[in-house]
Amino acid sequence: MDSLFIFSIIFFIFSLITSKYKQKKRFRIVLDLLLMIVFTTVSIAYYISNYFTGKGINESVITTLTLGLDGAGYEEYFNLIFISFFTFLILFIMAFFYYRHLNKTILPNPNKIKFFLHNSFLILAFTINPFFKDIYNMYNIYNTKQSDEFYRYYHTPVLNKKDDFKQKNIVYIYAESLEKSYFNKNIFPNLTPNLSSLIEKNAIEFTNINQVYGTWFTIAGIVSSQCGIPLFTTSHGNSMQGIDKFYPKAVCLGDILKQDGYFLSFVQGARLNFGGKNKFFTTHQFDRLQGFDEYIDTLEDSSYQHGWGLYDDITVDNIYNEFIELSKKEDKFALFALTLDTHHPDGHLSKSCQDDLYGDGSNSILNTVKCSDKLISNLIKQIQNSPYADNTLILLSSDHLAMRNTASEFLDTIDNRRGLFVVFDPSNKSYKEINKNGTMFDVASTLLGFVGIDTDLGFGRDLSIKNSIFDDFDDFDQAIPQFRDNILEFWSFPKLPKTLKLDFANNKIYIGNNLYSFPILIKVNQDNSIEPMFEFDGYIPLFTEFAHNMQENQKFIWIDRCERLNTIFEDSFKSEYCIAQGIYNKSLFIDTLKTDSFDIIRFDSIKSSNNSIYQNIISNAEKLINKEVVK
Repeated sequence: MDSLFIFSIIFFIFSLITSKYKQKKRFRIVLDLLLMIVFTTVSIAYYISNYFTGKGINESVITTLTLGLDGAGYEEYFNLIFISFFTFLILFIMAFFYYRHLNKTILPNPNKIKFFLHNSFLILAFTINPFFKDIYNMYNIYNTKQSDEFYRYYHTPVLNKKDDFKQKNIVYIYAESLEKSYFNKNIFPNLTPNLSSLIEKNAIEFTNINQVYGTWFTIAGIVSSQCGIPLFTTSHGNSMQGIDKFYPKAVCLGDILKQDGYFLSFVQGARLNFGGKNKFFTTHQFDRLQGFDEYIDTLEDSSYQHGWGLYDDITVDNIYNEFIELSKKEDKFALFALTLDTHHPDGHLSKSCQDDLYGDGSNSILNTVKCSDKLISNLIKQIQNSPYADNTLILLSSDHLAMRNTASEFLDTIDNRRGLFVVFDPSNKSYKEINKNGTMFDVASTLLGFVGIDTDLGFGRDLSIKNSIFDDFDDFDQAIPQFRDNILEFWSFPKLPKTLKLDFANNKIYIGNNLYSFPILIKVNQDNSIEPMFEFDGYIPLFTEFAHNMQENQKFIWIDRCERLNTIFEDSFKSEYCIAQGIYNKSLFIDTLKTDSFDIIRFDSIKSSNNSIYQNIISNAEKLINKEVVK
């Protein structure tokens, strides 16, 4: 735990103890209560974020929220949320009772001393709380000065095939958090004997894969390794789960392989919709996706699952069965798969490994790493011993470095932690190490090189024959945010048409060739391009986006339930859905939606509105959320 966070909590407790320094006025009482609520809220937010990331609040937290939380293993973390909240509540109660019994006579002029101490402790508590430092850092990243050299480094891939190259089928295994550090025999003796033996026998190992900005969680690791770019999402607090296409303008690994005639399949044990993986793979031309929902009915014991999905001893069987089926039916295929058991912070141990623990069995994540070593190595051996082995290229990589888990005290002793990236090429008969710098951006180009396609892909280069652009920068992590605006263009938001088409049955709206879910808040830019906003799985209403993301003279269109818009804008429409159009703090037009199409009114023709409507948004929204909570 961050020492500054601990000291911040201590200073906050001391501020409570010294809070009653004189008879307070109502204003000061309300202010103190608000400060207590704010401090407790941000501290809980930081604690929970840091619990997952080990690095506080960063891009992975924001992006996971923006892509939607459906499919997350909430129940697994109920205790964390419960304990986090009640820990702060108990600390507050303890401080209160300690204060009530404080001997007021032990200090001369106690009111003045307490006045000074209370304010000093409170200021210190807020000043050093790492939540605010993380938010400030995120703000700086979102507002980094943009570079005009994006296309110096970003290369759009092309299908440039090598002559007379015999192409192979592909099996690519993303091993959840299985970084190269776990293979360190000095720190983790006999933890990964099976994979280590396979790798040392005849693998091509890329031993210097650096984790860089925008690649440090699962969907970001997948995107960066397939599209050669980091994962960025629009807005500072916007959910993007209502979007139907994922980086549609980017040309990714799936697009190139499909162009070359590959059948594309993805298999995992988790739910496909978490993190937007279903939308990513569908957008980039995958033919078949199979996850928890597709496999759960095939289990003999459907209770054999955990909060995130299926155990890996089930998933590796599904992967092998898919490999056999594709080998029999398809002329050329690429099978991508993702394991799950080594998911932080504790892992999930498959039944087949419960009698084969690591050491004394006290470290849960190391038990699952050892299990993954067994399961994944057996899967690779099955493929290598199959009739289709000579025509199959096998790749194994971590999706990202391990986040905070029960082995962090050991991992943190390693100065240069690296990702795992190994290629088992049947034409290669001995171990080969490639130690040049690389990142997950380089994976797709390198993979394509092994199947006879010579091309750079995004920021990626084929590490077998080229150097990574990682070497072109003194600090690659600092450079990547300078390309944010260019990368966001890969989301390809269309320009606003004159007419919107609606599908009320499925709560969908067509804008150009794109399909979005509603409720939806659309920011319309000066060039008529749009930036859609959605809700965090329905938990954070659009009024918060409206209140906090609208600027003076911002054009907008908001489609939502009439009862909501009535509350926000103080109207009384009776239909189910309404549309609000206008220019923030300047004009407003609201009408009902009764048909499957609606003509957009020219913004410059909308009559000016009473600015008090906009000024009352927050108070009206509070009424709305209270009403919905009561429901």
